[in-house]
Amino acid sequence: MIHLAFLLLQILTPIEGQQENPIVRVEREAWIMGTSAVVIIEADSREFAMQASETVIRELERFESVVSTWRSDSELSLLNTSPVGENIPLSQELFLLLARAEEISRRTKGSFNPFMGSLIKVWDLRGEGRIPNSQELQTATRHAQLDAFALDFTHHTVARNFNSSWIETGAFGKGAALAGLIPLLSGSVSYAEINFGGQVWVYSRNPTEGLGRIIQIAHPSDRNESVLSVRLRNQSIATSGISERFIEVGDESFGHILDPYSGFPVDPWGSVSVISSDPMEADALATALFVMGPDKGFEWARKQQDIAALFIRDNHGQLSSKWTTSFQEFFSVPQHSTKGIR
Repeated sequence: MIHLAFLLLQILTPIEGQQENPIVRVEREAWIMGTSAVVIIEADSREFAMQASETVIRELERFESVVSTWRSDSELSLLNTSPVGENIPLSQELFLLLARAEEISRRTKGSFNPFMGSLIKVWDLRGEGRIPNSQELQTATRHAQLDAFALDFTHHTVARNFNSSWIETGAFGKGAALAGLIPLLSGSVSYAEINFGGQVWVYSRNPTEGLGRIIQIAHPSDRNESVLSVRLRNQSIATSGISERFIEVGDESFGHILDPYSGFPVDPWGSVSVISSDPMEADALATALFVMGPDKGFEWARKQQDIAALFIRDNHGQLSSKWTTSFQEFFSVPQHSTKGIR
């Protein structure tokens, strides 16, 4: 269920000599898939702007009904609770989404893993948190590997192979939802900016005009503090880290991002930001690179050549950064001018 928090209409002043009519800006916020979705639309008329913002919200709501693992009636939840070994027919949308997630998982050698449900459960990441014993951790890790689900590409069916296995969309669901908005808004509005739980997608009908929109990158340990900024033109940026989401068990704190190899939470070393024209790729790769770590992750991304990734290491409050060549073009100011980062 979506709860609209606010609606703001603003008339933007036209630039002299560039357009005859003013641009109308609409801002809306909704609560979808357990997080905030802030929708900004600019269009040639109030009617178009309102219609486009409604299209965005309704599409995100529809997508939630397909992939939510919090709703028992979603298509994905029905798959996650299906009998072991039974081939479950899926909609083309969900099957292709899972196939893409599996492809990215294989590409990253499992650092991004959509089949992490058994590990999420054994650590009770959706509850108060707990530390599993060695046997629980070993079993859960085994049941969170790529063979936990079998995809049949001929019949578009999926079967669970272990009773404790289930698919979690937290590492790619927001990006996939944003990707679904691209064909709906392209060409119909002047500008769109969607901030979906921290992942931002920017669309501009005329991307060659202007310098793009500035998007802030947060401090790895404090999402309310900006340490870098980038300019986006028809791209999405996703950041993975554990600045706010963690569990406390006794005197110990653990992050919410788990290493699919060891089964343990990833050490809170900093954050990774990935920029891509494909929001799902940005979402999934940000998680994968965070799991790999600042050194192995950087080397993997650098060898891919086309991946725009920024790594910020937080060593007891002292920040340092490095980025792939593809990321350089997005900085809004020279990197050496940014405060607080070496």
